[in-house]
Amino acid sequence: MHDVAAECDRLIALADGMPALPERRRTIAGAWYSQVIELTQAPSIETPDGEQRLDRLVSNLRRAWMATAHEHADLTYRSPLADEHKLLPSRTTIAYGYERSLEQNPLESRLPAYRPVPSGWSARHLLFSSGMAALSGIMQTLPAILGSRRSRPSLLVAAAYYETLDLVELGTHGCSARIVGDEASFAAACAARGPDAAFIEPIVYDPWLRPFDVQRAAHILAELRDPPVLVIDSTLVGPSLPLARILDEARKLPLVVQASSGLKLDQAGLELANVGIVSLYAPAGRQAELDAAADRLRLVRRLNGTALTIDTVALLDIPFFLDPATFYEYSTAVFAHNARLARAVRAGGLFEAVAHPALDPRGLPSAQAPFVFFHLRDDDPARYAELEELVIEEATVRGLALERGGSFGFRGHRCEAVSLAGAAVKGVFKVALGARAGPSLEGIIILLAEIAAFPRVAAARDALRGARAGTAV
Repeated sequence: MHDVAAECDRLIALADGMPALPERRRTIAGAWYSQVIELTQAPSIETPDGEQRLDRLVSNLRRAWMATAHEHADLTYRSPLADEHKLLPSRTTIAYGYERSLEQNPLESRLPAYRPVPSGWSARHLLFSSGMAALSGIMQTLPAILGSRRSRPSLLVAAAYYETLDLVELGTHGCSARIVGDEASFAAACAARGPDAAFIEPIVYDPWLRPFDVQRAAHILAELRDPPVLVIDSTLVGPSLPLARILDEARKLPLVVQASSGLKLDQAGLELANVGIVSLYAPAGRQAELDAAADRLRLVRRLNGTALTIDTVALLDIPFFLDPATFYEYSTAVFAHNARLARAVRAGGLFEAVAHPALDPRGLPSAQAPFVFFHLRDDDPARYAELEELVIEEATVRGLALERGGSFGFRGHRCEAVSLAGAAVKGVFKVALGARAGPSLEGIIILLAEIAAFPRVAAARDALRGARAGTAV
């Protein structure tokens, strides 16, 4: 296997695509290229030590590109002169009067190819300053879209991400919201009183990471007397969302909205800048309503100051952002690694349960996630903290490239103990495997499988330390 060498090749390809970076080989970028070539020739390349060197090179590439992008973004004021030439790193010209309402964003021209619309549908696409800014804008826009319905439109929410629930709790700007936790409750709520709008996470972001059949939900919504607007947050499932099938079921719906954070899987693990991606879909005969919804969303974006900044536009002025092939390849690797971990670690010993959508027997196309949740039998935040310490300790001893940290979708691997105040369970242990294959990926899976066989964290710690001490003797 030559997994680390292949990762070096991928990084060089990313760097070569960054405008102006290859020609700066004598500066910080030049030193970076030399270090990558040196690593590819090192005997230790296919070892955890080689992976850790590679992780540092990923960080250095990110810094080199950010320095290059900021050189272009910093040339103009936030309110530039009328005759100033504002050039992005790719030499694309961009014009704006006030940065907070930057509308002529050349990145948005890539979105139709990134999210192609099926036959019989029309689409409009917008970028926001973050995924949550996008969701907030959608919530603010819904009442205007639904204005011809009830005086207080209803919103049915099948979601569990804490900030989404906070957004709903703060108020949905004229909509009355009801939150449901599973597909059966969703169907029952639709039968009892059809909603004016529905919000769905294809993977319900709760401690169990259950997949939600959005295609089936679209069918249920389309059969209602007054078919509602459907909003989907596809952040966790990336390109596995079966959008064409969903829209095929949703032909009676006036509007389907897809929103996601573009910070994670969409940026090849480099996490360069926050960005929210919104796509509005409507049947071809309803283009006037589609344009009205898009115009309203742009107005909300402008008034809230949630357009992309010139810094963000420059940072994302790279060919692999909003490139469908890169997005699919990268996401597929992340999903495959985490699904493999979930299947390899058995519940029944240390873990009460292993939570990952790939374990759902239905095999839904969007049953993917970029991390795994492990539930301890002893559901105590202190035990989760002990487990985190043990995993990091063992990874360090074994030389595995595993970092302590949150989030997901990086090229390398992370883990963290998560406390859940007010939830049905008190915590989970989260492992977010990245896109890189290699010895650390294999070692992390073996490590978690070993630990899972013990009845308690303390027993696993004592046994593993004892085994090392015996080996040392």
